[in-house]
Amino acid sequence: RAVLLRSALVFGVLLGCLLGAPAARAHDETVSTSLVQVSGTTVRWQVDVGVAGLAKVVALPAPEGQLRAADLESVRAPIAAALARGVGVRAGGTELRGTPTTLEPLFEPDARDGAPLLSRVEQTFVFEAPSPITALTLRVALFDDLTKSHRAVVRVAWDGHVRTLVRLGPSEIALAAEEMN
Repeated sequence: RAVLLRSALVFGVLLGCLLGAPAARAHDETVSTSLVQVSGTTVRWQVDVGVAGLAKVVALPAPEGQLRAADLESVRAPIAAALARGVGVRAGGTELRGTPTTLEPLFEPDARDGAPLLSRVEQTFVFEAPSPITALTLRVALFDDLTKSHRAVVRVAWDGHVRTLVRLGPSEIALAAEEMN
């Protein structure tokens, strides 16, 4: 009976660790998701990162779990600067300057009580080219000062076509409009 109880306890702890680990890691610096939309002369890059990872590169006003949407206003510029270092766009051989626009809080239900928890943020950058974009190179190197194994999931939407790419570590992604078909 004691062996059975001990085995059940060990199994419960292991199961809790296995189930809890992906959720915890989804908010750190090891993963991001992006939507890159290309249209005419404009590239709109929305990058979604976890608060736990962001807290390692930006002094946030509250820890994960206590951070509120209103708290983000005071760190809007440092968040944009930190994420701008990790994304880049080159079109026609020219490095385009990204302008940070919206910063959106993203919520998930708290595992304990289901209350909304600010766990991720989505920063949007807009890049403008001097002429219509026919080919470009995306640079993704988010959190590269913390890890060389950051996994970036990048969805690119261009002329009605969508392509999803996954990169590990600092990477460049070369794309041309005719290859999107």
